[in-house]
Amino acid sequence: MGLTLTLKYRPSAFKEVIGQEHVTTALMGSLQSKQIHHAYLFSGPRGCGKTSSARILARSLNCAEGPTDDPCGECQSCRDLVANGPGSLDVIEMDAATHGLVDDARELRDKALYAPVQSRYKIYIIDEAHQLGPAAANALLKVVEEPPPYVIFVFATTEPEKVLPTIRSRTHHYQFRLVSTEILVNHMTSVLKKESIELPVSVVELAAKIGAGSVRDSLSTLGQFISASNEPGFDYEAATRLVGQTGSLELSRIFDSLLDADIAPAIAMVESVINQGSDSRRFVQDLLERVRDMTLLLAGRSDGVKTLRSYKPEVLQGIELTAQKAGINRLIFWSEVLADHLIKLRASLPPQVILEMMFVRMMVEPSVSKTSSDPTVEPVIKAPTERAGSRLSKPEVNQSHQTTMKRPSNTVGSLQEIENVWPQIMENVKVARRLTWTLLSTGVTLEKFEDGVLTLAFVNAGAAESFTRSESAEIFQVAVSRVFSGVKQIAITVGGIPPIQKIDNEMVDEEESENALSGENLLMKELGATVISTDER
Repeated sequence: MGLTLTLKYRPSAFKEVIGQEHVTTALMGSLQSKQIHHAYLFSGPRGCGKTSSARILARSLNCAEGPTDDPCGECQSCRDLVANGPGSLDVIEMDAATHGLVDDARELRDKALYAPVQSRYKIYIIDEAHQLGPAAANALLKVVEEPPPYVIFVFATTEPEKVLPTIRSRTHHYQFRLVSTEILVNHMTSVLKKESIELPVSVVELAAKIGAGSVRDSLSTLGQFISASNEPGFDYEAATRLVGQTGSLELSRIFDSLLDADIAPAIAMVESVINQGSDSRRFVQDLLERVRDMTLLLAGRSDGVKTLRSYKPEVLQGIELTAQKAGINRLIFWSEVLADHLIKLRASLPPQVILEMMFVRMMVEPSVSKTSSDPTVEPVIKAPTERAGSRLSKPEVNQSHQTTMKRPSNTVGSLQEIENVWPQIMENVKVARRLTWTLLSTGVTLEKFEDGVLTLAFVNAGAAESFTRSESAEIFQVAVSRVFSGVKQIAITVGGIPPIQKIDNEMVDEEESENALSGENLLMKELGATVISTDER
């Protein structure tokens, strides 16, 4: 079995480390001037070269010609400490995640007193240093502060703020950073040349994008693409499916359907994401990145954006047409909706509900304020004409590119008018979403209607919170707008009377009114009796 790309192309000298020039230059300068410190702290994101740099530092310090910034590669120490080499007895690596107890620290402290076996320095590389327990860190404190002249410590961590401050203050701290996409693409292209393998540039850029600045993650993804490249027709679309991302053609189909007021393809995609067990957050991120690409296309930045250059010409042309059809205001509105629901996916609610409501929100039409010189995006609910998931009427755009919507001709004027058509409104709600219908059917009353604001009073705070968190107010407003126009906002309050209690109260009031009747009046009402005479006694 051959080595993976991440191991095969692991650097063995500082000049081979990519994207960390600010660190390697400083370390090489200290080696050239022989200004060696007794403890170092390397921090930064995963896969950016912290542990590899620690091994290179050990190799440079123990080289027969060292300390040097360019190890000879010929001496025994250089051969032992080369990448994927056998290792050296005088360079001890330990993982604090599994050796972070106080007993491990005491053992290390005691062994540090012994001189190196065959090298100039005895070097301890402690990976995941932030997982050292407080007792273990305190046990190491003295030897880190005043080690023997032949002992050097190198701590590597992704969370330097969790390292004991007293240890951190005794080290030279070097902060590694994520590697840019351009550097990663160039590095992976050179790797492919050395391996005599050809892959489309768009696939290499996708590997760099998935790596998100991590050299190790990018090379690992590239190795996965190389393994699948033997299949015929392996291209950018196949690569996206392989890593669980949404294909560009599928994204184009979703946005085109939203512009045509057809939510069915979007709902079908949500069901596919849920049934396949795909990452819901990754799906929303793909949508958000496509909106970003369309926005940049409208801004005329296509030549300078790598993600746009990775599309095929026919796909890029379709994206540009979709962007022009949507307009800048709708794209801004979509980005806000997607970013908002990306945060909501962290909650415990079922992702399918959040994704479906996200697309419902995206069907809402953004409007441009006529009184302001700057366009503002305001949600205006569009009344659906059929069941959810069916094709809705396409919005009309006037000459000023401002989106309008057709409202019912009758405008609501009072609360009584809404109460008269309440069964029809509830039927519309039931067709659109059964959860909203259930919440409205159990303990809600129409409180008041003033200045276009309809106030719903719920029996308790729990019901009101469920109605708000499930975004049922939008569904209810759509249902009302199919019957009346003029309801601009739905307000929620607590204090309504449950339907059963309301009926009971009416019965009690009727009974009390009956008890208030005198005896002769009650006989006249119930039995139809007439008064013949009265006795004054």
